[in-house]
Amino acid sequence: MCKLDFKVGWKKLKEVFSIAGTVKRADIKEDKDGKSRGMGTVTFEQAIEAVQAICILGFEKQLIKYGLVFNGF
Repeated sequence: MCKLDFKVGWKKLKEVFSIAGTVKRADIKEDKDGKSRGMGTVTFEQAIEAVQAICILGFEKQLIKYGLVFNGF
């Protein structure tokens, strides 16, 4: 996903997306200095859980509610 708030770490990403299923891995893309690039990936145990995540969290308003998406523009 993209447009993540730069303060969001992998733990928060995993915590929020775990409402849709078992998260095997959550990563935040970083630049060469280790700073967030505002993008991340989430890998679920089952493919259906990714579909559930899209249904539950696929709307930007929901992601803003959970504090994942930067809403400063």
